[in-house]
Amino acid sequence: KLTLFSKQMISHSFAYFPTLGTLDMSHAQALRFSDFDQIERSLTLVSCPLTFNYETAAQELQLELVDLQCDATLSEKFHSVQLDEFYAVLNEAKFPCIRPAAQKILVLFSSTYAGEQTFSLMNVNQLSDNHLSCVLRIATTQLSTDFDALAKRGDQLHSSH
Repeated sequence: KLTLFSKQMISHSFAYFPTLGTLDMSHAQALRFSDFDQIERSLTLVSCPLTFNYETAAQELQLELVDLQCDATLSEKFHSVQLDEFYAVLNEAKFPCIRPAAQKILVLFSSTYAGEQTFSLMNVNQLSDNHLSCVLRIATTQLSTDFDALAKRGDQLHSSH
């Protein structure tokens, strides 16, 4: 049966799955990725600034791209660190347009990741609303705890029985 269904799906014959026949899968897929189509050039520029064709870039970015592509030190830096670290080290005065453009693109992915991690945490923990709120606050905080220092202080130690 699976072989039959597979062959029918490939040939777009949906006799056994009439609901699938009513869906325009290519249209649904196009809608799903249409946001990426709109920012594709920006994604390419941010991910490959050393090879991006500066002539096709927005005018305000062209000279900065030429400067970036001709700088051997920045080229080496680009290949040795993560994208976010690379754009963080760019001189704001020398690259006033590329740096913010890259930050706008990079923040899309970091905020999506943080959101997915948070929702993943919510799904794992079957807790009351109050406890879930506390777990989320701890999971999303930027603060770190120095457990060794707390243990050395010892003012909250309790012996059991």
